[in-house]
Amino acid sequence: MFASAVTEAAKFTRAVLISTQFHSGKVETGCGSYILLNAEGWVLTAGHALHALLKFNEDGPKYEAYATARAAIEAEPNVSLSKKQKKIRALGFDPNWISNVSYLWGPGITAPLYHVDGVADLAAIKLENLNLPADQQFPRFGRADVELSQGRSLCKLGFPFHEFKAQFDSASSQFIISDPVTFVRYPLDGILTRYINFEAPDKSRTAKFVEMSQSWLTRPKRRPLVRRQRRGLGSSKPHAASCAWF
Repeated sequence: MFASAVTEAAKFTRAVLISTQFHSGKVETGCGSYILLNAEGWVLTAGHALHALLKFNEDGPKYEAYATARAAIEAEPNVSLSKKQKKIRALGFDPNWISNVSYLWGPGITAPLYHVDGVADLAAIKLENLNLPADQQFPRFGRADVELSQGRSLCKLGFPFHEFKAQFDSASSQFIISDPVTFVRYPLDGILTRYINFEAPDKSRTAKFVEMSQSWLTRPKRRPLVRRQRRGLGSSKPHAASCAWF
């Protein structure tokens, strides 16, 4: 049955390549997983998978303010170079501000709309140009008021160990991945230990997570989580799995 669950989950589990450039010039890359939710193009992934995008949106205004202030200082007349440099240093430039970020969901796919739930650590993204086949299958989600019994076997599936290199091409304003990336889905078995409720900082709501017992491989990443009965539970993290009930 484990093999059957993996086969079913593979039908709607895909990879996303994430490339991030910082103002220091450094480029970092990573690979995440997402699951197709419906034919309208909505997908589900871990909320922290969009961390680079959210930080990019926050860092943009900060860098613009810094650049404007720096230009004003550099244009000051009758001020020595050393004093200008001192003023510029006092502006607090952060080399870890993100200057460019890219999410490669697939060839020609764009993501114009997204919602992030920080409490549940989930993100729903609307993808366009997916070009799904007519027989595309989607996961079915369990009911929020029905909990699985302790010891129930669970299956996680995703792309945790992929590494690739990317460079940012300023001329074309895009990331270039020189070597092809070969995707391999990694299944990982575990058993349900317990449910855990996490309360929002403002105490307005809680999110339910699943804690699993298993033998960990190195560097575990978040992956879509499915039961052997092929019902989706959400996306997992190293020590707990968030339950997405729809």
